[in-house]
Amino acid sequence: GGLTVEPDMYDPVLDDIVWAPNMDSRSGHTATEIKNSGTSYDGKILIVGGRTLTGYAPTILLFDPATKTFSTEADQLRRYRANHTATLLADGRVLFTGGNSPVGVLMNGEIFDPRTGDFDRVLNLMSEARTYHTATYLDNKTPTPDDDAVLIVGGFDKNDFPLDSADFFDPSFIVQPQFTPVGGFRPVNSTLQEPVFHHTATALPDTALDDAVIVGGFTDNTGGSPSGSTAQVSVFQYTYDPATGPDGIFVRTNDLLRARARHTTTHLDTHTLLMVWGLDWDEFGDALSVGEEYDY
Repeated sequence: GGLTVEPDMYDPVLDDIVWAPNMDSRSGHTATEIKNSGTSYDGKILIVGGRTLTGYAPTILLFDPATKTFSTEADQLRRYRANHTATLLADGRVLFTGGNSPVGVLMNGEIFDPRTGDFDRVLNLMSEARTYHTATYLDNKTPTPDDDAVLIVGGFDKNDFPLDSADFFDPSFIVQPQFTPVGGFRPVNSTLQEPVFHHTATALPDTALDDAVIVGGFTDNTGGSPSGSTAQVSVFQYTYDPATGPDGIFVRTNDLLRARARHTTTHLDTHTLLMVWGLDWDEFGDALSVGEEYDY
């Protein structure tokens, strides 16, 4: 255990792991590559939030792969947060949702805009406070991003109760017309069969019938001790109505062969996901040494 101040980086030119100098130590942060913004931020890695050895990380770091250096951004998060999510939007902005904070689990969000270098507050709240949730960008398979959304699933709330609910972040939602529109949250009118956190949620390509796959996770957090990993696999079928915005349903499909949480899910090809490792029952249980494939 413990936090490290010496991050490693894979260099594809050298085909080797190299050391990259850091500026502070932290865990529970996010690191997001900025793309499509048309600014000097493109190709750089935005490192946000987390906890240091002394508390919540107050600074925002920017890593430049070209020079292998970190710099500190002048602007800061509006709310300290760790164990949150960071999702790249189609226009190059980065959405941050939920997480733990000095005042408890958060139900708000904010957006980093590389065109201004500022963090903008999302003007409404999610339906639940969430931490250890997922936030996955869904492309509605049309030429423009106007009908896309971010699917925010599960996690546990301010009372440590796991959640079966979900929210959308709708980039086109104008919450308060008198303010600059940055998008807003909308509840999803469908739930998972089991509440989950420390699960995975993976967007599927345009060729798939469904739009995302939610796999595994813990189902219980009694006393702040994660347990009860599940074999649940659900697909999300996304729809969009210009009059009412994003919608969709969760449909449970075939279960995993082994229940797991804190695992990874990775695309193998256009029709296969690979789920590997994870924990088989609780936070202190045995780590799984097996993986399995999901064909969609």
